[in-house]
Amino acid sequence: RYGVLFFGLLLSLVVSPILDPLGFETSAIEALLAVNLFAAVLALDPGPLRRVVLAVLAIALVTRPAAAWLGQGSLSLASLVVWGFVALGTVAGALRFALRGRSVGGEKIYAALSAYLLAGLFFGVLYWVMEQVASGSLSGGGAAAGGEVRLASAIYFSFVTLSTVGYGDFTAANPMPRMLAAIEGLLGQLYLVTVVAVAVSRVRRRSHPPQG
Repeated sequence: RYGVLFFGLLLSLVVSPILDPLGFETSAIEALLAVNLFAAVLALDPGPLRRVVLAVLAIALVTRPAAAWLGQGSLSLASLVVWGFVALGTVAGALRFALRGRSVGGEKIYAALSAYLLAGLFFGVLYWVMEQVASGSLSGGGAAAGGEVRLASAIYFSFVTLSTVGYGDFTAANPMPRMLAAIEGLLGQLYLVTVVAVAVSRVRRRSHPPQG
């Protein structure tokens, strides 16, 4: 289940620059993110919580295009925020799956990788929402002609922040995105330290089981 999600998330990242010249980049990325988000929720452990999250997500996904069609921009953006928080919840679920138990299998590796990609993608969505609410929240080389910040540019900024690469070509210009960027950068470092350390310790335990 997490293997499919991982490759779906990779597709979402790869398709953005391909669709950009065609003029429907944002809608295509949103459609791919919606599909991946449903897949991420379905990958959670079955139970009442998953059903509730699926219901909330379904409402948010329907609300987004309906509100845009009716000209309700604020409601449309609010639905995107719900997408982001549901996605961050699925990150926690994927990490829980990846870290539980004593063995490290392919599915758990995919879960850990999917959690990282999900975090980067949907932090990007939240940055983009901030830019729509307060123009100029993000600034730099990622802005298109006319100063518009595209969703793909916000996702790029998110992954640069998550990985703490820090090219400096695209920056958070307002207090809220700066705070979110600081949190994302910190989580990115903690993620690598924690998840890699746990995975390595379990591989060593399997290779060298305790004697006696």
